[in-house]
Amino acid sequence: MSLKAFHIFFVSLASALAFGFAGWALPSPPAGAGAGYGTMGVLSLVLGVGLIVYGFWFWKKIKRLTG
Repeated sequence: MSLKAFHIFFVSLASALAFGFAGWALPSPPAGAGAGYGTMGVLSLVLGVGLIVYGFWFWKKIKRLTG
């Protein structure tokens, strides 16, 4: 596996994990947990979207450099 392919795979995996954590943290925080779960869920949702944007940017840049 090339370094470029591993980078795309790693960014995809990281975004999936960020969305998974957001899906776990946002719907039902434990009683008495405060705002920490909601804040971390929203931040991980933003991180997941940012990773997807970065992944597309990286893909376009790699295609331009190799093509």
